[in-house]
Formats: sequence, C-alpha cells, structure tokens
Amino acid sequence: MIMTLGSLELELLESIEPKQKWEKFQCVEDVAESKSGSRSGRADVKFRKPVDAERTLKVQEVVGHISASQRNLIPQHSSSAVFEHNYLSRYITQDTQAAYRGLEPQTAIIRAASGMSRSIDPHRPRSLAKRQLAKVDRHPEVVLARRVRDRVAKSIRARHTTITRSDGTAAHEEYQQAQRAYLRTKREARKCMMK
Repeated sequence: MIMTLGSLELELLESIEPKQKWEKFQCVEDVAESKSGSRSGRADVKFRKPVDAERTLKVQEVVGHISASQRNLIPQHSSSAVFEHNYLSRYITQDTQAAYRGLEPQTAIIRAASGMSRSIDPHRPRSLAKRQLAKVDRHPEVVLARRVRDRVAKSIRARHTTITRSDGTAAHEEYQQAQRAYLRTKREARKCMMK
C-alpha cells in the first residue's frame, strides 16, 4: 500500500495494513424455550469479522509475555482491582506495539531500552587516576588558562596585597572570569580523559 504525504510517497508495510474485512452477514437463530415448553425463536442478521487464524496465534503468543495485570493497565480499564490500581507499577516493560499490531515481540530490545540504568557497569571508573589527573594539569589549554589566572592574581596582589581586598574592583572581576575559564577548561579536559 502506497501512501502519499505531501510530495512524499511512503510505502507501508503489509503488516500495518488492516488484513481483516467485514463479512457481509451471518444469520444466527436464537431459540428459547419457555416454562410451558413452547419454543419461540427469532433470526438475527449480524455483521462480524472473519477469524484470521494466523493473527490469532501471533496475538496469543504475545499475550503470553504480558501478565493479566499489565493487560488491564495497557487499555486503562476501569475494572481493575484496587490493588492493581494503587500498587501496580505504571512502567510497562512489554512490547505493546507488537501486541497491538499482531507482530513478534522484540523482547531483547525492549528489555535493553527499559533497563538502561541496570546495564551500566557498577565497576566503571568514576574518577581519574593520579596519573591521569597529572596529565590533565599538563594539558596545553589548562596550562594556558592557569597562566592567565596567575598573571591576573599577581597584578592584584601587587596593588591590593590580597585578592579578597580587591573585591568590588574591575581587577577582581577580571580575576573571577580568569578563574572560571581555568576551571571550565580543566573540567572539559577531565571529561575528555574519561571517555
């Protein structure tokens, strides 16, 4: 099936197209017996969908992966029990798209996507070793930023004896900017080293 969207022509997969069509009609005769034994009956004409055996099997396989409480949660049925309403996790970890479309569930992908925090290695390095920290301090950009900061600090100490006494002056503001630039450059170098 080809679908046109503006100037784009998109080819839809066959699994997305609706496979079921309505049957014309089916005659059903309901017969009921009364207490006296007389039989009354009526014939009704009803419309129904034909049973797609292949799709039914696929849906039954997918339904096996989803618990009954999750099946109640997905369509937001109001008939769920109070326990399910109050205590069931709202985080669905099943491939509901596959269940709805009648496709094979992609369990491995869904598990990986829904459990990203569980797949993080707890023994990964979280900080740099002493050697790596020394290498960060010797990085050319870090050295340059530190020299700029130290030069500004030296000129402030020559005028005001300490950096805190220069508070409120243009020189103090220049020192703060140089300090922030130094720390930012050092932080970026550490991040690059962690990768």
